[in-house]
Amino acid sequence: MDWRIKCAAHWLFSLPGMDRLYYPFKRHLARTVFRSPAELRADLAMARGHFRHLRDHLGLDPARARCLEFGAGRDLINNLCLWGLGVERQLAVDLYPLLRPELLNQALQSLSLMEDDCLARRPGGPMPLAGITEALRERFGIAYQAPFDLGRGGLADASLDFILSTNTLEHVPPAEISAILAECRRLLAPGGGLSFRIDYGDHYSYADPAISGYHFLRYSPGAWRFFNPPVHYQNRLRHRDYAALFRAGGFKILRQEAQVPEGASRAILAQPLAAQFLNRPSRELLPMSGWFLLAPEATQPCLNVASRAVLG
Repeated sequence: MDWRIKCAAHWLFSLPGMDRLYYPFKRHLARTVFRSPAELRADLAMARGHFRHLRDHLGLDPARARCLEFGAGRDLINNLCLWGLGVERQLAVDLYPLLRPELLNQALQSLSLMEDDCLARRPGGPMPLAGITEALRERFGIAYQAPFDLGRGGLADASLDFILSTNTLEHVPPAEISAILAECRRLLAPGGGLSFRIDYGDHYSYADPAISGYHFLRYSPGAWRFFNPPVHYQNRLRHRDYAALFRAGGFKILRQEAQVPEGASRAILAQPLAAQFLNRPSRELLPMSGWFLLAPEATQPCLNVASRAVLG
């Protein structure tokens, strides 16, 4: 799909009352809601990244740690993967009610059939369509809550050990990220931490191969507002911008990794850049995704994992 057509469609779904048609459109017309085997492998790899942060770098017990993921999504794939890896206590929240039982059951089936030895256990058969939230809690230790705004409170002080998000922060305005960080500081118990995986690419490029993941860097802030509908909001922050936000929010970066795809330098040079990006060193623009492990206080030295090429 041409990215401009997708942009126009997202503006349509951003109109009052039209948001209820967004999921039917993605499922029945765009057919983009079900995960391919390659996407499922990528999801499992990201869950393993969070799990390593939890167990190996923070030293928390996966069976006892109180975990929260914001931006859990329609099928809770990350929460199911974490359960398969050994995490027992999870709260999954979304700003809006997004959970779809048919997508959850498709994810369960795919994980049960997946050939990967890293999973300590498999989720088994489908969930009942009625009472699915109760069944999730009983079967997987996953409590689902939506609508839930993490930036506005609602949980007790020091009630969590581990807070994570996967490909969510790029859809949050910077001021709201600061509010989320302030709430995370209040919620974390001593010894706890945050694990964030962030996608820095132009999300239109995933549907339109004619543009690169750096495509949206060509637009000035004024022009980008025209292409940035609320239902598909992208903040265009780069890896260094997030690092600055985290430090300003009172967090120590215990570990960070900026991932640069093969051919990134050529892709950047092949397009014009808006003034706000033109004056920045290319090394700040090249990462297409990144990982952060954060803690409210400096409990160990920061490990800066060098930017690396990701093949394929």
